[in-house]
Amino acid sequence: MIEIIAIYLTSKSIAKIAQEKGYSKGLWRFLTIISWIICEFIGAVLGFIILGQDGGLIIYAFAILGALLGVYLVRKILDGKTDLNSNFDSFN
Repeated sequence: MIEIIAIYLTSKSIAKIAQEKGYSKGLWRFLTIISWIICEFIGAVLGFIILGQDGGLIIYAFAILGALLGVYLVRKILDGKTDLNSNFDSFN
């Protein structure tokens, strides 16, 4: 349940930033959720490979760290995008 709340809040935050920059908030929200899920899976697999079956909660920690890394990457990509709402006429 906590993960669902975290996904909701992070995707909402990313969507707000995307909208402020003039991008589709639905697309960026979708990208955030997909990135969370894929990177969480990769983190769990890596944790399982490193620790084996006896990893338990540490494997789950790898999964959560992977998910957070996925959200971080989406945020960094969005931060690097140009602001479509900026007014270039002020330079003339």
